[in-house]
Amino acid sequence: MKFQLNATAVVLIVGAVAGGTFLGVKGFEWGVHHYIVSHPEVLLEAEQAYAAKQDAAMVAKAKLAIQAHKAEIFSDARDPFVGPANAKVTVVQFADYRCPHCKAEAAPAVLAMIRKHPDVKFVFKEWPIFGAPSQAAAHAALGAWKQGKYLPVYQAFMAEKTIDQAAIDRILREQGLDPAKTMALGSTADTAKQMLDTERLAMQLGAQGTPAFIIGDTMVPGAHMDDVEALIQKGRKG
Repeated sequence: MKFQLNATAVVLIVGAVAGGTFLGVKGFEWGVHHYIVSHPEVLLEAEQAYAAKQDAAMVAKAKLAIQAHKAEIFSDARDPFVGPANAKVTVVQFADYRCPHCKAEAAPAVLAMIRKHPDVKFVFKEWPIFGAPSQAAAHAALGAWKQGKYLPVYQAFMAEKTIDQAAIDRILREQGLDPAKTMALGSTADTAKQMLDTERLAMQLGAQGTPAFIIGDTMVPGAHMDDVEALIQKGRKG
């Protein structure tokens, strides 16, 4: 949506540019205030334009960081993944099980993409940024990965409305896993370092929150799943 000024606003701005000789500074301020009150949608447009500009700058900066950290992003043997190890296209997701956009938008789309694109590798970076319950869920998910049950646990955690230790233990039992054993497997010194490395990598890439995706040399900040799908198709053709 483009921002269009009406005739009154144009006259007011021209008057201000001319040195305030038409209505003066007070008149100009009143005119701007009146226009914004009458057209509050321009504030939303401005906010959206600023957010888009921020995202574009983030994506541009990330391209250089992706080149510098390819092995850590795409080939860290510690990370859970599904799909062919040598796939032509790899989708890397940074996520948190308490992130509302991860749960409501990103995860359902990722699971659908896994079914739709069996030739694509999907890598999961555990980045728990929403406090202790998120950290516990991430440790549990990594413990499940070590027992071959990562994807069903990921799906269940993302679908669970409230993630806390009770919910984590219940979901693990539902997936045939022993909660104590799984938490222990996912809470070793190695997995603690793995999550610290993931956090450091996210910072180096300029990611400002979850979800964030890396496909090829491009970062998609946020749950813009149409962009992820488009980049999968681009990678297949490349």
